[in-house]
Amino acid sequence: MDFKKKKVNGAIFALLIIVLISGVLILGKDKIFTSGVANNVHLENEKISNNSEELEKLLTIKNDLLMMLVNRNNTLSSDYVPEELVLSEIDFVSYIETRYLAKSTAEAAKAMFEAAKEDGITLLGASGYRSYSVQENLYTSRVINDGQEEADRYTAKPGQSEHQTGLALDILSEDYQDMDDNFDSTEAYAWLKENCYKYGFILRYMKGKENITGFLYEPWHYRYIGNSEVAKDIMDRNLTFEQYIEELDIKIQE
Repeated sequence: MDFKKKKVNGAIFALLIIVLISGVLILGKDKIFTSGVANNVHLENEKISNNSEELEKLLTIKNDLLMMLVNRNNTLSSDYVPEELVLSEIDFVSYIETRYLAKSTAEAAKAMFEAAKEDGITLLGASGYRSYSVQENLYTSRVINDGQEEADRYTAKPGQSEHQTGLALDILSEDYQDMDDNFDSTEAYAWLKENCYKYGFILRYMKGKENITGFLYEPWHYRYIGNSEVAKDIMDRNLTFEQYIEELDIKIQE
């Protein structure tokens, strides 16, 4: 009888141990599952946070006035005048009268010209800000002299010139003062192509991209966009400003 009682007690004890172990395993499983869900939620929240930060960064770039796109499809009004136009402190080709630039452009150009000078390159401005009326007179005279079809290939209509923004600067050099394609064979051009992004400038009208920009190749025409990181990306990937803005819009909409 005592033997049977001990046997029953042993069985009950063993059963209790099994129940206890099972409970621990179930609780542990629940904890692991809960932890996994929490980790997934954390990762998802982190992803959303990163996407929000990226979107905010893209919108900041897009909404910067320095990033305004002016071309044949994006026209400025006849009364548009950039804020804080200043007389540039850089040296210009002697016959040039349009020496005003937007203040930010003037400051960046001065820094760039000084850096080039330190490297033995003497840059010269060839054209800065042009008002709507000045561009209108320039375009009209070229239509009269060359015909409208030819004038449209290399001259912006009034309201469609970047020079009206005060953010565009035509650049030549002390050694080469002709505004033609051969400027791209000079040391000044090589220096600009290598270094302009550091000061927030890009080459605006690239060779082989005429169908995108709407204008002939102009190795002397540089556009200030302010953001050196964006400028480097554009120059490194040989993009037109139009292509970069299009990419930016696509990323924002995604």
